[in-house]
Amino acid sequence: MKFKKFIIPALCMAMLSAGCSGQDPVTPGNGQNGNGGTNENIENGLQVTASTTVINADGQDAARINVYYDKVKLSLDAVAFYDAKSNDVLDLSKFTIEDNTLVYTVTEPGEFSFWVAYKTHNTKDRPTTISAVEFSVPDAPEDPQPDNTSFVRRTLITQFTGLGCGYCPFMIAAMEDVRKSAEYADKSVLAACHTYGGDPYQPDVPLDYAMGVSTYPYVNFDFQTGLGNFGYNSNVSNIKKNIDKSLSVDAGAGISVGMEVAGNKLVARVTVKAARSGSFRVGAWVLEDGLTGTQLNNGMKGDYDFNTHNNVIRHVNSRYSGSDYSGHEVGALAAGGTGEHLFTMTLDESWVVKNCHVIFFVTELVDKGYAVTNAIDVPVKSSTIPFEYR
Repeated sequence: MKFKKFIIPALCMAMLSAGCSGQDPVTPGNGQNGNGGTNENIENGLQVTASTTVINADGQDAARINVYYDKVKLSLDAVAFYDAKSNDVLDLSKFTIEDNTLVYTVTEPGEFSFWVAYKTHNTKDRPTTISAVEFSVPDAPEDPQPDNTSFVRRTLITQFTGLGCGYCPFMIAAMEDVRKSAEYADKSVLAACHTYGGDPYQPDVPLDYAMGVSTYPYVNFDFQTGLGNFGYNSNVSNIKKNIDKSLSVDAGAGISVGMEVAGNKLVARVTVKAARSGSFRVGAWVLEDGLTGTQLNNGMKGDYDFNTHNNVIRHVNSRYSGSDYSGHEVGALAAGGTGEHLFTMTLDESWVVKNCHVIFFVTELVDKGYAVTNAIDVPVKSSTIPFEYR
């Protein structure tokens, strides 16, 4: 099978569904809190910037919003703001304006989603969303080794499967045995993507289309390479080879997370620290364990529970644009520089939260696009996860 690589050339503008913290309005994720990113990450064309995309609904915490065209800050009098749901024009007189910056505060939880228009240009296809929550936005964890840039690296494995896929157990068994072996136990994170044949556990976005999947089972490594089913023994060997290939290159960045969970709302401040100079993006996928469903099996033997499904992708929060799910823009960072991205996610009431966990991954711009350079898997609970150094 010809594999259509998931790494896609960088587009001119990021979808602003989350962003950085800080006082000065900047491009979300441009690393202004570290040593790397600068305002130079503002692109040509029409662009909205926000100091943060998650605020506390206390009437004090604020998101500062600016609009640029070809890197020049525009007067808000020249810009029309539209509600992203109704497409109605917003009355800016109802908002606080300071130094030609829209300052957004609110006293009730919810979302403020909008797009802007300037002359013949608009951002309707990439609206900006500010989420307001009833608790304090988490801080970034303290860096235990500020001068270190040598990070533990893990491969992101995306396993495409489905209950009606009779040959999928040959890959499921191989993956389980490799990942529980002493040699490979902590070298990867796994996400199961149930996209075969209208599976009841299919994710909320078409990752199979994004990664060019046309046969099942199929496994993708770091949004770069993939393999199909060649029988249990060959699958074991091929999985090991692909993990080894991935880990033969040092991590381009490390990941730390400050997470708060209240009810069905999750907010995570993810910090990316560059091990080398480059351009980075960051994404998050919510997974759930313990789902049940009868798995078709065309003859794979052994002591495996094929009818219990773990690491199932429930929600994808990494869309850059179109069918590119390589992550939200962090921007250009120098070695040792940091950038942040705030995620806000609503956990569906049908999910068993205690069985849920989140994969956070960072992608790096390489020759042909963005590829995963590191990933971590953490439980869904209020927690602090610092950088993990070698």
